[in-house]
Amino acid sequence: MIARRLLEFIADQVVRSGWIGRQLHGLFKARGLTEVRVATDTYSFTRFDAANRVLQLETNTQLAIGAGVLSPAEAQAWRAEVAEADRNGRFFAAITMHTAIGRKPRT
Repeated sequence: MIARRLLEFIADQVVRSGWIGRQLHGLFKARGLTEVRVATDTYSFTRFDAANRVLQLETNTQLAIGAGVLSPAEAQAWRAEVAEADRNGRFFAAITMHTAIGRKPRT
């Protein structure tokens, strides 16, 4: 699936530490922090133009082509699918952000 390959490319190579949210709790605990909490916020988009402004979908698609992750034809097919979904009110994209906090024990 083209969208999955694009997402994995972005998370693995474009966004610094793109999968870190899954590790935050364990990293904080490993550093000896107590009262560790991880909060998540999910932002969703139902219009391509809004999603593209925030998630830089077009830019990241070009980066994926340059890296050989997507061919130009695959990128064009993905863009056409997304454009159709946007025209028909079926476009949806989301990103989840994580925030971790913890308390450093007194020494």
